[in-house]
Amino acid sequence: MLTDAGCRTRIARLLDSLDERIEAALICRPEHVFYFSGYMASPNSLKMRAAYSLLIERSGETTLLNDGWGKLRETNHADNVEGGTWTVESPDHSGPQSAAEAARKALTNRNLKVIGAETSALPASIAAGVEAIDIEPIINRLRLVKDADELHLIRAAMRVGEAFHASARENLRPGMTELEIYSRAVQDTTLQAGGPLVMMCDFRSGPDLAAGGHPTERVIESGDNLLMDIFPYVNGYRCDITNTLNAGAQPSPDQEKAMAAALSALAASEALCKPGITAHELHKAQNDAIRAADPTWSLRGHAGHCLGLEHPEPPDFIPDNHEPILEGMVITFEPGVYDRSFHGVRVEHNYLVTADGLERLSHHQLGLT
Repeated sequence: MLTDAGCRTRIARLLDSLDERIEAALICRPEHVFYFSGYMASPNSLKMRAAYSLLIERSGETTLLNDGWGKLRETNHADNVEGGTWTVESPDHSGPQSAAEAARKALTNRNLKVIGAETSALPASIAAGVEAIDIEPIINRLRLVKDADELHLIRAAMRVGEAFHASARENLRPGMTELEIYSRAVQDTTLQAGGPLVMMCDFRSGPDLAAGGHPTERVIESGDNLLMDIFPYVNGYRCDITNTLNAGAQPSPDQEKAMAAALSALAASEALCKPGITAHELHKAQNDAIRAADPTWSLRGHAGHCLGLEHPEPPDFIPDNHEPILEGMVITFEPGVYDRSFHGVRVEHNYLVTADGLERLSHHQLGLT
């Protein structure tokens, strides 16, 4: 999980970035509470949708505020924990109301008048009586560059995603349904993760492959391409890795040509990327490589994006986005070539941006066979 030292470092960066009028920050988005305190309700627990917040005072002292129902079993690095009074007795009083009351009481007891908050996520019952200054853009900028404890979790997520791809490669046979392949891969992935996880994905076969979506009961026929864009949610962080397999392992010439074009586009963006390159330039490199393979083809969609707590994270690698790539970002390249006549392909690796270029973080096998 996230470390105490990592959370304290991020808190210090946040406090250094705040307007001097702000007396304290109240963090309400669950992923940001996790980012600064290491606490996130398990997606497999009754607390999954519980409301909670984190008060960060100018001294750096932190207080995790929740609804008061049940014990917190997950790790947290907050200095204090204060809960509401929810007991699940009456529909007239909910857990989120109790968590908001605990936050409101914490602000009142400390006589706080001006707070920093993600104002889009701040409940009205908490905001009443204080001046709330939006600090979400500041937090989003802080999140661009990853700390060592974040990278540890991202690398662990990579191993989980790689296990999914390895299982699918081993078990794919014509005549199976998308859901059968997915279910077997999730079983193998869960064993790699060492416990339950949330497996998000685009998982689609056949002519409608480009549409993406969840696995279905569609029967995969010999010659079909199967797109597997896997972004598991493991201990709060993501990987996002993709490959396309051919059922029966006898791809057509057009399918092979499309895969070669996608791999060429991937190599082009890898060779170009370093700190200071823009999202626009990365998209152009992939698009140029695909068009060199066939002038009638082009890069549909983005060339990649950043990732970490969420997927995708900015900047998105699209035309006319001139946001620069920064050292310490975790990014993905995902070129794709699509046509109903040959279904299409997409490949994707994840990388850490270093001073000299890229360190590839994902190591699943790419290719149709």
